[in-house]
Amino acid sequence: TCLANDTQATRLVLRPFAAGSLVQRALGFLLPECSLIVEVLGQEADLTVLHANQVVFMRTIRLPSNPQDSVLAQAIVGELRRTIAAAQNQMSGVAIEQVVLCGDSSLQQELQTLIPQELSLQTTAIQPFEQVSLSPSFRDNLPEYPERYAALLGMLQDEADSGAHTISFLSPRQAPAPPSNVGRNTWIGVTIAACLLMASIVWYMNLRGIDNKIADQTALSASLERFVKEDKELSKKLEEISKFTRGNVVWLEELARLSDTQKFPGADKAIANRVLMTSRTEGGGRISMELNISDKASESWADLVKNLKDPGHRVQDTGRKGDKNNRDYPWLLNQTITVLSATEKQKVQAAAKQSSPSNAAKPATKTD
Repeated sequence: TCLANDTQATRLVLRPFAAGSLVQRALGFLLPECSLIVEVLGQEADLTVLHANQVVFMRTIRLPSNPQDSVLAQAIVGELRRTIAAAQNQMSGVAIEQVVLCGDSSLQQELQTLIPQELSLQTTAIQPFEQVSLSPSFRDNLPEYPERYAALLGMLQDEADSGAHTISFLSPRQAPAPPSNVGRNTWIGVTIAACLLMASIVWYMNLRGIDNKIADQTALSASLERFVKEDKELSKKLEEISKFTRGNVVWLEELARLSDTQKFPGADKAIANRVLMTSRTEGGGRISMELNISDKASESWADLVKNLKDPGHRVQDTGRKGDKNNRDYPWLLNQTITVLSATEKQKVQAAAKQSSPSNAAKPATKTD
């Protein structure tokens, strides 16, 4: 607009501040401590909260495209309710006492009826062009929507009175320049710089000494790396040996036990596909077996599990399942035999003694 008319803007202010200035001039002492200004501007509206003659909260809302006054009024009241809640929360509970409407169109009249019903707040209206001096000819030919000029008229009145606006982006107010302390600050700066220089030199020398120590320790660490590697390998071997010795299992005896046909079926009834014997960290060992058994042995597979159990052995069986690939031994079994350590055997024996019934006490006999 300014370029088209070969002019230059000297003020750029916010609408809510200019409209608030006009409302303060119009109502004067009748304006309560906290009020809410509604300025309808076509497809949007400015909602501005004044507290102690200062703008403390402002929102611009979009209005529905429906031109009916009742629809627009309901939408504005809903936004007023949200604005009041947000503003009062920001102002630590200060209550809004009045709603000020700019203009007296049919929409503003609808709002004057609806706001007291919905929000229980008093309303008042101001006519923007009645707050300024107009020539008779202009007063008789006001614009089509005079309520939309509240912000413009408020800005013009502020400019005419003092030229000072609360916020003006093109000519913002500036704080007065502080007294010059260039000389004092220069000496302070030189002193600080000298201290920093000395501190930097001391820090650099200490850092060089630390770097030399780090280099020496790094070289020493590199020379000892071979011994560390050998120690790790030796420790690993010792751990494997310790694990084996902690198991304390005579595997030949365990194999002999499995060869006993009283405990384990013979070759005509079962074959072992896989046998894995390992030591346990806590002592003892574990024998994992995968077996194929015949139909005859399958009939008494529960006895097979029972025969392998004793105070020094536990048996875990996953059950039978068919193996179509083996016609002679058509049943597949997976069994895990846990060989208990000496400590575990003692615990099992102690538990067995406690659970066994005690000898019945003999009744006392009475003699004459």
